[in-house]
Amino acid sequence: EAGEYRVCVTVEADPSDDGDFVEVPGAVLVAVLAPPPLQPPSTPPSPPDVELQPAVIFVNVSTTLTLGGAAVPDYSLVVFLPVDSADCAGALGVLNSQGGAAQTAGGLVVDRSLQVELSAIGEYRMCLATTAPPTSDDDFVRVSGVVLQVVAALSPSPPPATPPLPPASPPLPPDVGVEPGSITVNVTTEVVVNGTGLPPNVSVIFVSADENGCTGAAELLSAANANGVGAGGLVSDGSLSILLTEAGEYRVCVTVEADPSDDGDFVEVPGAVLVAVLAPPPPPSPSPPDVAFEPGSVFVNVTTEIMVNGTGLP
Repeated sequence: EAGEYRVCVTVEADPSDDGDFVEVPGAVLVAVLAPPPLQPPSTPPSPPDVELQPAVIFVNVSTTLTLGGAAVPDYSLVVFLPVDSADCAGALGVLNSQGGAAQTAGGLVVDRSLQVELSAIGEYRMCLATTAPPTSDDDFVRVSGVVLQVVAALSPSPPPATPPLPPASPPLPPDVGVEPGSITVNVTTEVVVNGTGLPPNVSVIFVSADENGCTGAAELLSAANANGVGAGGLVSDGSLSILLTEAGEYRVCVTVEADPSDDGDFVEVPGAVLVAVLAPPPPPSPSPPDVAFEPGSVFVNVTTEIMVNGTGLP
């Protein structure tokens, strides 16, 4: 029997009664029941022989489901119910309310496929009719482990934003040409200004190519107007008189402002260049002829014949 046991000892070979034994204080032996034999682990239930493809669909989008496996043969009736439904409660009502075989939440499986369209987001369990035609919810059985997930449809990508229009191109400078293309420094010269797109009342200033763009154009025009002639001025009848004091290349800058306040009122004409050159030196004087006289001296008041000879004598 199970329980606690005292320990008693004796030195008698053949004790005649219990008085021949002495209890060992504090010594105890415990007897317990043997444990029951271990049971083999239970085999987990086999998953249903149903493969649902796809297992995730979009809400309010008609989708063809493929039902693989032997558990749902062709011409079976299948209904998908929200997971919070009690077993397959309401399956027959869902089936009948949608018109028999042409279903939204279920229908007849043909060629291993089924067309569904569900109007609420969530998870749905699969219920399979065990009799045909089913007459009550009891004729449906829940297919364990099969869940259809309905998710919100992806919103369409917004159209790409219209790229901003490129900035307006600055107005092109007029196509200006200057004749002659070279002048002499310190000599007042009339130059002809021509070209397409040249506006009326335009002033032209010639700026040294050593400067950046039209730097100094406003000051040069002011000086020319004050002095009556200079590095440019107002074009009249297609020409103007200019006076340049340094040799070199000059850019052509134009403005339509009557009294430009700064260099920003001028536009450089690309490619237009005027060259100022030094005046050529005067030609050398002709050498006198190489003439010799004989005799080299004569007497005063005495008529004398002299011989004139030499090169270069006309």
